[in-house]
Amino acid sequence: MLMTKRMDASPCGGIRVVLGVPTYGPPDPRCQKDIRVAMMMASVFGTVWVGDASPDRVGFNAARNMIAQSVVGDGDIDGIVWIDSDIRIPPNAIATMLSEAKRIDAEFMSGVYHMRGEPFGPVFYEYSEETHTFHAFKEYAENVVAPVGGCGFGFAYTSRRMIETIAKHPEFNGNKGWFPDQRDTGGFGEDLSFCYQAIRSGIQLYVHTGIQLGHLGDSEVITQEHFRRHQDSGKDAEEKPKVSIGPMWGMR
Repeated sequence: MLMTKRMDASPCGGIRVVLGVPTYGPPDPRCQKDIRVAMMMASVFGTVWVGDASPDRVGFNAARNMIAQSVVGDGDIDGIVWIDSDIRIPPNAIATMLSEAKRIDAEFMSGVYHMRGEPFGPVFYEYSEETHTFHAFKEYAENVVAPVGGCGFGFAYTSRRMIETIAKHPEFNGNKGWFPDQRDTGGFGEDLSFCYQAIRSGIQLYVHTGIQLGHLGDSEVITQEHFRRHQDSGKDAEEKPKVSIGPMWGMR
């Protein structure tokens, strides 16, 4: 019997994806809860989760290569949802990314997160073919889907077809894979190396600036100075702590 994919009119269209969340030790529980909630909402909007390819305690480029390799040749998988373990995501983030990728038939879609240190720029870039360099954006439009030259993989979608197309390029190095870290030899880090290989393979990358994500910064070290500052502020030491409800992340 000839088997065909069931037509799905949901926003995400029944897209079949695996999850790729590389970890390097115990992850922040807030980030993990964000992912679970976003996955559940994505399922409601028509995403089908068919696997978890997330490695633990493996170097950045090796971990990403392992995730990419896991979908090659598997016709039951449409793509990969990549999320770094230090990214805070709103409940609608995955559903929005996948539904927009479906809407414009994109092989690659990312959201927006910012660098952890100054100048806190967005982690997506334009590519100059003339100088063979990626340049950071200082400004960007709000809530638009736009072509982009490259980005980090803190939150992104790649299609299986994209992974396989890159691997078929004549200059693809199977030993280094999709994510070679070549910063020590004057090249790009692992994420931008992937983006360059996508460009070389004729694949357009997109960013959705309406998907705004949080990026965990370095933890603050509490010392006696904090205690003294609190005393000097005149705050009542006996004041009971107030329960605070975090910001609500609504659908865009």
